[in-house]
Amino acid sequence: MHYSDKMKNEAARLASVIANLNNELAKLPKGTLRIWKNGKGKSYRHYIELDGKRHSLPMSQKTLIVQLARKNILKKMLQDAQREKEAIESYLKKHRDGDSVTEYLAKEPYIEELVRPLFQIRDERLQKWAEADYPSTAGHTESLIHKGPRGQKFRSKSEAQIANALYKNKIAYRYEMDHTINGITYHIDFTIRHPKTGETYYWEHLGMIDSESYNHRFAGKLADYESDGIFPGINLILTYESRKFPLSISMIDEIIEEWFLQD
Repeated sequence: MHYSDKMKNEAARLASVIANLNNELAKLPKGTLRIWKNGKGKSYRHYIELDGKRHSLPMSQKTLIVQLARKNILKKMLQDAQREKEAIESYLKKHRDGDSVTEYLAKEPYIEELVRPLFQIRDERLQKWAEADYPSTAGHTESLIHKGPRGQKFRSKSEAQIANALYKNKIAYRYEMDHTINGITYHIDFTIRHPKTGETYYWEHLGMIDSESYNHRFAGKLADYESDGIFPGINLILTYESRKFPLSISMIDEIIEEWFLQD
């Protein structure tokens, strides 16, 4: 998993937090609240520091006191967010992305072939299911150009990355297996067997989410899926990408961890 992706997202989130805190602080009264406790008693004196001078604040100005107290808290929150962002940015400056296992397997098919026994699925029945022939009439084999595990090829780089991640985690899957619903044969991207329960799950990757016609076609498919008991968030994983926002390896790994590897 690329932790740098998480760091970049966190840095972006902190930048938004810092901007919001600065906006809130700009709306509050000028000056800094100072508080002194009266000896051993439970009463306090309130002062405002402004332009190098200190002025007493009576309780008749409680609204101002509360606003300045809130300002003190927001300043502390701002300092925390700035320090955290600076620490993350320092890490990112020194960090250099390297290939994850998923990417390495895709780039080195011979290495993958050599170590294939290490990725043997523990459940022998699921291993046989994954290796058995199955109906797949998706066609357009000329578009299968992206290398994945076991010498298999996929239509997109993201699909190959999903396959490699499933393979790496010893999860049984089939690619574009025929699935007939309401008289129509669909080729769901991945049919997956849960490594512990053997239950069947599905994974569709929508690689052209910025295309209106593409989205419209998939909406029709989804209605048929649901009529056959295949529901997003239940037994159907949906991932998306556009030209501007590609699917990341870290996101794939997180999805697999959440759906198939947690106790």
